[in-house]
Amino acid sequence: MRIRLDQVRLEPFYWQETASISAGSLERPELTDLSPVQWQGQVRFAEPGFYLKARYEYEQSLTCNRCLKSMVEPVSGEVELMVRVAPPRSLQGEHELEETD
Repeated sequence: MRIRLDQVRLEPFYWQETASISAGSLERPELTDLSPVQWQGQVRFAEPGFYLKARYEYEQSLTCNRCLKSMVEPVSGEVELMVRVAPPRSLQGEHELEETD
């Protein structure tokens, strides 16, 4: 999903999405299966950047390391993140190179 931050400056962006992730790609041997992850949240402009608040839910199937029985565990949580946007650098005149340049 892509979010156009120039549009978020005018009004908050709300979304609801389902993402599928392979249990094998997470490199957790006890994890045998993973349901699709349900995401919903919003991004809004908040000086000096953007504020993201989201909620997620999914179920994971695990194998117990002691008894080797399978169990299904519901997982849910919230994410809050403040993203600060760096001001554009002036390319006129002399400037010092950054490590990322």
